[in-house]
Amino acid sequence: ALVLLSIATAGILGAYGPIWAIPNTFLSHNELAASNGLITSFGNLGGFVGPYLVGYFSTQTGSYSAGLLAMAAIIGGCSLLLLPVAGMRYRGSV
Repeated sequence: ALVLLSIATAGILGAYGPIWAIPNTFLSHNELAASNGLITSFGNLGGFVGPYLVGYFSTQTGSYSAGLLAMAAIIGGCSLLLLPVAGMRYRGSV
């Protein structure tokens, strides 16, 4: 379990660089400042809501597996939301 959690943590922390670099590719300076604030706000919201969700699902099922699976599903869904943006960048349409 420790090895898998370490791999998951490396994957999450590995996304920090690209998530901050994506807005730089297509936003002006003023828009970039607002997007940085929005990214930070969502990060803070996730840091507040995440432990509650893990606790809720863990309490409902009696196991931490459900809480961690819920977090994995949320992270997977968020990465799917970034696919169109990444696709635009690699096609050169931005």
